[in-house]
Amino acid sequence: MLIWPDILTEKTSKGVTTYSMDYLIQPIKYLLNAVIIIILSLDMRKQNFKSIALLVLTFFSSLTGVIFFLILSNSQFNNDLTISDYE
Repeated sequence: MLIWPDILTEKTSKGVTTYSMDYLIQPIKYLLNAVIIIILSLDMRKQNFKSIALLVLTFFSSLTGVIFFLILSNSQFNNDLTISDYE
């Protein structure tokens, strides 16, 4: 923004329109969420766990998607453990 201050300004018939920084930050967030989706899908394959809804949730909110993934992974891990594993 400091190098090219006019990058987010546009001349219209009513004057000058200026876009906020969120105009550039939102696509970067979605790109980061897509990377997190790839990482989660690789972990899901390792655990034989499939949930497309979880990946869609992760696209819109990466923190929420990761938290749900950890909760589901933990519950699946706890179901795999038996009492004989501790003896």
